[in-house]
Amino acid sequence: MADKQNNLNNKSRASLENFESEVEGVSMKTLEAGLWWAKNRQKLRIILIIFLIIVAIGSWSYTLYGFGYYLLVGMNADNRMITTLVQSKTVDQNYLNQEQAKNLILSPAGYLPNADKYDLYLSITNPNSRWWAAFDYCFTRPDGEKSCGSDFILPQEKKYLISLAQSFNSAPADLSFSFTDFTWNKINNHLIADWNSYQSERLAMEINNQTFTPASANEVSEKIGLNTLSFNIANNSAYSYYEVPLTIILTSGGGQIVYLDRYTLNDFTSFASRDIQITWPGAIGDVSGINIAPDVNILDQGVYEPPQ
Repeated sequence: MADKQNNLNNKSRASLENFESEVEGVSMKTLEAGLWWAKNRQKLRIILIIFLIIVAIGSWSYTLYGFGYYLLVGMNADNRMITTLVQSKTVDQNYLNQEQAKNLILSPAGYLPNADKYDLYLSITNPNSRWWAAFDYCFTRPDGEKSCGSDFILPQEKKYLISLAQSFNSAPADLSFSFTDFTWNKINNHLIADWNSYQSERLAMEINNQTFTPASANEVSEKIGLNTLSFNIANNSAYSYYEVPLTIILTSGGGQIVYLDRYTLNDFTSFASRDIQITWPGAIGDVSGINIAPDVNILDQGVYEPPQ
């Protein structure tokens, strides 16, 4: 009898455990969650409605504030700006002149005989105060023969493009000049506020004692016929350079170019001074003007030697 009662108790306990864990495939946790949702659904709906009302009130308040601020302040400011632009006749032109680069000024191309070859030249001027240019170019004869190179020009600079010892079948008369690639670069005002000071600090190179002795007056080279140009150049800047190319132009009394050359100073350190002497054969006539100018791109950080 006792065994029969124990069997009944065990079956009741098993049935209860089975009821607590699963009822027709639905767990007790799922039933509890559903019961909680049924009890709190109305409250959650009210909370959601309140949240949406708060968001709507905030959005409309911001919109109405912005619209009201524009009516009271912004509209008047816009009207004043429009009136100023309409009344000013020079705003657009001045703005364009300041923002856009002006064209370079080029002289006609010329040439000088150099033994059985030719030296080509052209003067170029940059009228812009905040723009510099890098470019490729070509001197071209009517028959298509060319002499090409690469160069640059700094703001407010006037320089000569020269191409030395070029071989042509005949004298390169009627030379034309053209850019084959050209890039304008604007100086960053935040990096270089005053271009004139920036330039003068880096190109503080002083050239003195310029003397030209023609072959006819050179007693030492009387038999060979050598012209001699001598000068002293000092780097008075705080910057040292790997290379400093010099453009050398000699002119006659009428301003006509009679000689062209390039000379490069290597490892030209800060506060260094050098005596230079250049000789070459041939008669070039009277020389009344000597123009020697450094031709280094001071905007290229690669030209500077590190401080020693």
